[in-house]
Amino acid sequence: MKKLFLGAILGTSLFFSGCFNNDVSCSDSQVKEMVKNATQGNVIIDMMAYDVLKKDNKPVTPMSFAMAKLTMTMGLAAAGENPKIKKMIDNYKEKYKNVDFELKDIRTDSKNKEIQKVTCSATAVYKFKDYNITANINYIVQKTDDGKKLFVEVKKFEEQ
Repeated sequence: MKKLFLGAILGTSLFFSGCFNNDVSCSDSQVKEMVKNATQGNVIIDMMAYDVLKKDNKPVTPMSFAMAKLTMTMGLAAAGENPKIKKMIDNYKEKYKNVDFELKDIRTDSKNKEIQKVTCSATAVYKFKDYNITANINYIVQKTDDGKKLFVEVKKFEEQ
């Protein structure tokens, strides 16, 4: 059973300044790092949900995991700027920095050389000490008109 968790990822974009090759690519190493950064919010929710289930000695099933994620998302939204929640999220962000991340089966779905834009699909794998998170993702890569910045926008994050 596949689940779609939209979270805060849709519409998220970021940029990286620097020199780039002439063509944009779905599999460029800078693009891969930007995809990892752009999916951080979704994966942190997953990390929190997994930790809650394990702490409560509950089995990690697709249903229990989905419910734990929903509870985490709603709880974080309700908590607002609570300093304890902010500290907890900062701890998860630190843990996320050390994730073993891989983009596999990268595909270029479309390419527009004129506006330097590609639409991509891939399988993202996040490997942690106790578990892995795997997701099908779609993302767009585009240079700014002056070619000095690169934007990556993740459009879909669908866990397997």
